[in-house]
Amino acid sequence: MVRTLTIVALLALLAGLSVGFFVAEAQGIGTSADAPTDPVLEGKVRMYREYYDLDPTAVEQVRTALREYDQRLADLLRQLRIEHQEQFKALADHANERIQRVLSNRPR
Repeated sequence: MVRTLTIVALLALLAGLSVGFFVAEAQGIGTSADAPTDPVLEGKVRMYREYYDLDPTAVEQVRTALREYDQRLADLLRQLRIEHQEQFKALADHANERIQRVLSNRPR
């Protein structure tokens, strides 16, 4: 009886710790604010920082400018896809045909 209660108490403690860990992770506790979200963007920022010997404020300004550029470029591409749906469909169809030809030659 005591052994069973001890095992149950330990399992409950372990479950509580696990839930606490996952709740902390979901809330972002314990994660670094400086963790790179986009490796390509961070690579560009690193090149600017190293080449121009930038201070942290300038590095953050470069990161913000590059992020804004990427976002505007993505917005422009979405706008072009809407305005030129037929051309984008033709591009996608052509690529899919070529991919299917390559895949059809491969044994399964």
